[in-house]
Amino acid sequence: MNEKIIKLLSCFIPSKKLRHRFRDKYIPKTSIMENSGENNKLILLDDDGNELDSTFMPGLKVFFKGNNSTVKLYKSTFFPNGIEIHMANNCYFECGKTKFQLVFKYPLFLTGDNSKIIIGNDCSFGGILIRCVDSPNITLKIGNNCMLSYDIFFRPTDAHTMYDTITKKILNKPQDIIVGDNCWIGASVNILKGSIIPNNSIIGACSIWTRAQNTIAERISGGVFAGMPVRLVKQGVSWARDICWEKEFYTKNKG
Repeated sequence: MNEKIIKLLSCFIPSKKLRHRFRDKYIPKTSIMENSGENNKLILLDDDGNELDSTFMPGLKVFFKGNNSTVKLYKSTFFPNGIEIHMANNCYFECGKTKFQLVFKYPLFLTGDNSKIIIGNDCSFGGILIRCVDSPNITLKIGNNCMLSYDIFFRPTDAHTMYDTITKKILNKPQDIIVGDNCWIGASVNILKGSIIPNNSIIGACSIWTRAQNTIAERISGGVFAGMPVRLVKQGVSWARDICWEKEFYTKNKG
C-alpha cells in the first residue's frame, strides 16, 4: 500500500500510540525515499563491515533519481543533523567507519552523472557543505582520520559557466578535490575545485585553498597552511585530538 495512503488512513485512529503502531506495521522500514531508476543500491554495514539486510538508518534519506548508483554506510555512524543524499546516474557515495560525529549542513546533491564522494575512516565533521550540483564526473575524496571544523565549504564546481568570448572555450570546468589522510581543517575554510591537500596538513581558519596552491604543497607532509589564498606557514608539525590544555597531555608534551 502507498505510504501516503497509509498515513492518511492512520489519521482516523484517535490513539497516538495505536496510530504509530499502525504506521510501523504497514510502512516498510527503508531510508530510500525515492527510487526512480534501476540497479540502485543502499548498502548498510555493521561494525565488522558485514552487509545488513536492513535498508533503514535513522536520520538517513536517500533519493535515487537515476540508474546504477550506490550509497554505502556504516549503520552505527552518528549524523546529528541526519543526512540526505540525492543521486543521479552512476553516482557513488561511501563513508567509512568512525566513532566521531559527522555533521553535514545541507543535503548532498550528486546530481551530475558519474559523481563520487568518498570519506575515509575515523573522520569527524563539525559542519561541512559539499556542492556537486549538476556537474558530472566529479570525485571528492576525504582521507582517513581527518578532523574538519564547522562551516567548511567544498566546491569542486562553480555550477555556472564562465567562457572566453572569442574562442568560447570554457574557463571554469569542474575538477576533483582530494584531501589526504590525517588532515585538520579549521573553521570557515573554502576548498575549491582542483585542490589536492597533502597528508598530515593543518589548514588555518578562514583560509582558501585553490588548485594554484597545490604546487606549494607538493611533497610536504606535516605542513601548516593559512591565508587567502593559503601559503605555507610552518613545516614539521603534527596534531592530536586531545584538548591542548588538558593536564595529562600538557605534562606529557611540555617543553
